Amino acid sequence: MSQYQYMLSKIHIDSLYSNNTPATTAKTPTMATFNAESKDIDILNHFADQATGKTCPSSLPFQKIKLTPHPVLITGPSPHGIGSQIALTLARASPTHLILAGRSLPKIRPILTQLQTLNPSIRTSFIHLDLLSNASVRKAVQEIQAVTEEIDVLVNNAGVMAVRGFRESEDGVESQFAVNYLGHFLLTNLLIKKGIVGNEGGTIVNLGSLGYQLAEANLEDINFQVCFAGGGGRWS
Repeated sequence: MSQYQYMLSKIHIDSLYSNNTPATTAKTPTMATFNAESKDIDILNHFADQATGKTCPSSLPFQKIKLTPHPVLITGPSPHGIGSQIALTLARASPTHLILAGRSLPKIRPILTQLQTLNPSIRTSFIHLDLLSNASVRKAVQEIQAVTEEIDVLVNNAGVMAVRGFRESEDGVESQFAVNYLGHFLLTNLLIKKGIVGNEGGTIVNLGSLGYQLAEANLEDINFQVCFAGGGGRWS
């Protein structure tokens, strides 16, 4: 099963336990149902009875799928990436509002167009979000608040890896750590603080990688200022 397929199932798994349902009575998801051949829509169909909200309109092929009527926010929905595929798949379940947050509107515009073609009933919004800037994150939260009072599902998908050369965020943090961790941490906590996420048991999905298994983060030298690979200095 791919990371994307797992994450879609996790959205609904988390929903099982976000509605104040006692753990002893909640239905236990059966992950063995899925394998490497499973498709995103199979997972949506499997967890349809665990979701609440609008039913997919009869003009679409997946009529039994249900999804919350509240907005879904996805960061980093670039074409051919996990984030955009999540948006395109969830569109079949007719959420009322899909909010796509990223650095470049021209880059994400094709996904917005595909969403409208796939399901014209869905409202879509683009929010400019640069996770290399805390100021941009704070401004994005203000823009999100202007388009919706509540988000039911927040998917923290954006990320960078294998960057060429050392780079810092606007706030002086190594770029990969800033984007993949601190930027989303700030975004999520601001949305929670303002009551946009988490008011009624919303779901937060943090998409990660297995990179942490290769080495531990040196939190005492997150910017590699002391010594990198014994070289006695920072990356050039």
